[in-house]
Amino acid sequence: MSQTSKAETYHASIALIGDSTIDNVVWTRSLDGCVAHQLKAQLDAKRNIPSSPSVLIHNLAADGFTSDDVLKGKRPAISFNTRENLGDPFPFTTISEGHKGVPIFKPLACLKRLDPKPDVCVVSIGGNDVREILGSPMITMDLPAAVDKFQVNYPLILKEITSTCKKVVIMLQYRPEFATDEVYYGVYRGIANAYGADEPSPTLVNGLMETVYAPVVDLARKLSLPIIDLPNTFDIHDSSMYISQIEPSAEGGELIAELIAHVIENHPWKHSVLYSKPPQSSTVNAVVNQEGINWRVTL
Repeated sequence: MSQTSKAETYHASIALIGDSTIDNVVWTRSLDGCVAHQLKAQLDAKRNIPSSPSVLIHNLAADGFTSDDVLKGKRPAISFNTRENLGDPFPFTTISEGHKGVPIFKPLACLKRLDPKPDVCVVSIGGNDVREILGSPMITMDLPAAVDKFQVNYPLILKEITSTCKKVVIMLQYRPEFATDEVYYGVYRGIANAYGADEPSPTLVNGLMETVYAPVVDLARKLSLPIIDLPNTFDIHDSSMYISQIEPSAEGGELIAELIAHVIENHPWKHSVLYSKPPQSSTVNAVVNQEGINWRVTL
């Protein structure tokens, strides 16, 4: 999808970096349902482009990646074979000595190698930083450590991205589905355990997200970058948006693609703006991320 030479004509070049909030093809089981392809379809439709080459989408997201993995690289084990088989392989994968042919994917290094260079880069990462420690018997200590690491890594990721692409869209990740918590990952139960609460509660997850994302919102303001506010977009009680509690379904991916396309087409790139589309709303909300704003999950 992203292997296009300079000689070909294209209308826009978009790079996507992150985890399964973008690289959800394993869960939708088709390219048509995944975020990257839905984004391309929506942008092509908005620009009334009848045929390829049109909008280039460089899918540098990898299902299961943490913020550490984005910085350092890792084998994209979850979606590697599926993407290969569906004709959307990871670009620039390398064979690491000692790994016996296991490909290592380094999204930030790949970003620098893209030709043509992307006009816009979208980044969505962080959920797996917390998911990895949910079952830990030491979660009361491991959760603050995971949050600290994410908050250290995020500015480093943005610094690397902006050295190649100045227009970066920050995507705050949605809350998991609530009703299936006991069936799948137990995100709400794990957070409740971390805080010593008796029962899982969306309120605890809301508070954690507000803590985790506070410096990200501040950084976006300083860099005048737009923010896609998925915590105030996804309805945690709408099962049609999710697969296996934490993955975006085709419907969820369509909503994500819609917001990304809206920001790419409408953001003025003069100041930071928070974009959301609350449940039942037919329009995208835009709120200037001004000094003193107190970002909260309000759904």
